[in-house]
Amino acid sequence: MTTPTTGLTLNRQQAGQIAELLEITDAFLRRHLPAIADDLDALLRERDITGGPSWLIDMAGLTALHLRRAAASAPGQETGDE
Repeated sequence: MTTPTTGLTLNRQQAGQIAELLEITDAFLRRHLPAIADDLDALLRERDITGGPSWLIDMAGLTALHLRRAAASAPGQETGDE
């Protein structure tokens, strides 16, 4: 799978692994946000990201979804040896 804007190539397995990591991150943040919201917001602000913790959660989930869909529609073998 090659992304159209960067030319970066990921095989299906790699895309699936990244998507899984993002899904785990999304689930963890949703579960523990009340306890870590202030620290997470401070970390994001250090990087000039002002969307707050919910922005990070949304980006993790949406990026995982995008990777899963792109991998599912990409031609080639399931193992990614394209």
